[in-house]
Amino acid sequence: MKERYGDVRKRLWGGEANNPSQKESIWWRDIIELSEDLNGATSKIRAKLGDGKQILFWKHDWLGGSTLATAFPNLYEQVMSKEFEVYKVGDWIAGDWFWNLRQGEKVFGREALEEFNELMVLLTGIRPTVNNQDLFIWPYENHRCYTVRSCYEIMNDNRNTEMLDAGVMEGLNSIWRAYVPSKLKMFGWRMLRDKLPSRKQLLKRHIIHQLNESLCVFCQEQEEDINHVILHCSKVEWLWRKVSAWLEIQKPDEEACWNHLLSCEEALKGKIGRERGATIWLTSCWAYGSIRMISCLMGLFWTWNKFSFLFYDTHGGG
Repeated sequence: MKERYGDVRKRLWGGEANNPSQKESIWWRDIIELSEDLNGATSKIRAKLGDGKQILFWKHDWLGGSTLATAFPNLYEQVMSKEFEVYKVGDWIAGDWFWNLRQGEKVFGREALEEFNELMVLLTGIRPTVNNQDLFIWPYENHRCYTVRSCYEIMNDNRNTEMLDAGVMEGLNSIWRAYVPSKLKMFGWRMLRDKLPSRKQLLKRHIIHQLNESLCVFCQEQEEDINHVILHCSKVEWLWRKVSAWLEIQKPDEEACWNHLLSCEEALKGKIGRERGATIWLTSCWAYGSIRMISCLMGLFWTWNKFSFLFYDTHGGG
């Protein structure tokens, strides 16, 4: 796990969040990207010294106030142990702990040497305890333990939510209320925020380079953005007509996914309720998105014709 995803302590609050590995999955990269929304929140995480095997000597706040890298910048610049855990910056000798910050470094400059002496005074009387594990203290809960709720609130406070349209925010709230597994909610969240890898997005990120490569994988007629592939492609639009007929509502004609969702909810609120309406809408989008992905992997013609045959056979289409 560590070989593939790196050291989580360093990635999320050790200064390495912007160095993704080619081995990482898209989901893991999203988590790392979301960690940037915490801004300075992770800098307030405190560490309580135990055996010193989890706490990064220079990059975690374990002596109170700030990290040692921040408090002693000139010394930090010259040491070779920037990524060391606490237990690697000293030795047990005859039952006593001795700090060893030099570890082969060249002679420190004047300012670094002054900071070295100050740090050694600060470390006097401090040593790891062999039989206790390090603890990390989350300051945003009274019980000092991490919770997803508190982390989500921090990200919402730090993120510039004013940039999101009020309709998009309403659509996101509908996504979270839907009766679907969490992976479908994450799919819907990324879809409404235009974070899914449509071909337009891939062209924008320079993953594909030719303009004709951004055409829809289904119809090969228009540029494939998320609204097109989920709602407006000629190969998908007839499916929405079938779903609307099954639900006995008029097919929504809105351009954007969030507006389409809200219209579907509004039409169904007196029949089955808004939450169930959002559930059906999101499940339909997930199905279309899954077919699109399989089409890319297994060949467009076989996949689309097989899916069309199964849909017609099951629902009596014509």
